[in-house]
Amino acid sequence: ESQYACSDIPESWFGTFDVITSLLSLEHVQDPIEEIRKLRLLLSSQGVIYIIVPSMYSENQMDMLVADHMHHYSPLSMRTALQKAGLELVEEDHVSHSQCSIYIAKCGSEDARSVHNSSNTYEYLQRQRDIALSYESSLDKLNAFLASKRGRPIIIVGAGVIGSLIASLIDDLTQIACFVDSSIFKQKKGWLSSPVLSPSDLDKFVTADPPPYI
Repeated sequence: ESQYACSDIPESWFGTFDVITSLLSLEHVQDPIEEIRKLRLLLSSQGVIYIIVPSMYSENQMDMLVADHMHHYSPLSMRTALQKAGLELVEEDHVSHSQCSIYIAKCGSEDARSVHNSSNTYEYLQRQRDIALSYESSLDKLNAFLASKRGRPIIIVGAGVIGSLIASLIDDLTQIACFVDSSIFKQKKGWLSSPVLSPSDLDKFVTADPPPYI
């Protein structure tokens, strides 16, 4: 029992960890800086923290719609959070993982907490604005398409975040003929009271007269 803990961290662990991993967790917490400070307390003087979080600017911009992701990180915001928590950034990697960023940090000096370079803040704000405009444009197109097909059966490709987004724009969910998804787990469960088919089973729908809209 002395080797594990949940929620409350034993003070005897402080300063004893050489390696700490935080894998896809900081996007879920209410106060990430406070959580990182707790991790810092556990680090030994030569220890390192490996942090992986979804990248705002990856190919997977649908991550912005995941309901339990309370925070979305840019390299600037993560660097700032690490500095405020008293950590010093050692390395960052936005290439090795197609949808996530990797940060490696170590204990920093007290001075590191007040360091903040906002010289490229505008660049990140512009990129975030572009993402928002892209969403706005996509939603406008989706709403226009759905309005033109009101009352007709519709097939939605994707039974996850994307599929749920599209379904949320449909007034009458009985209009959904089915979802299409390659996940066998989603095929077994169905989604939003509609069946989920594999792509190979789609023929039975598209050969109907008239076929549903996809």
